[in-house]
Amino acid sequence: MDKFFVDTNIFTRFFLHDDSTLSPKAEKIITDCEEGKYTLVLAPVLFLEITWLLHSFYKQKKDSVIIILKKMLSFSNFEVLEKEFVTKMVSLYENSNIDLIDCYFVAQMQSKRIDQIFSFDHHFDKLPGIKRLEKIRI
Repeated sequence: MDKFFVDTNIFTRFFLHDDSTLSPKAEKIITDCEEGKYTLVLAPVLFLEITWLLHSFYKQKKDSVIIILKKMLSFSNFEVLEKEFVTKMVSLYENSNIDLIDCYFVAQMQSKRIDQIFSFDHHFDKLPGIKRLEKIRI
């Protein structure tokens, strides 16, 4: 089966239905994939980009963005690269008050069994198992 990487704008048009020309094309791409005509490959950075775009440009609320991210993880014939990691990142985002980029860091830290992070962002203090540092203690 053929595989294709897919860009963020396909999902934006698909979920928002905001372009009379491009939204139907995006729907066809995703529908054809779900019907097994090919596989769409999603890189982890796609989830970061669409979250940023939906929040900053389209002013979507976090709950709406989470619904979209979970839908992207559940499509048939989608190959999400590092899916376990991406699923963890989305779960952290859903269940915390930190942005998806920082959830990305935490998910990466957990996958590498690292429990300390240099950061001035105090929200890391609220996450169990993560120790935030502002300087090295020797």
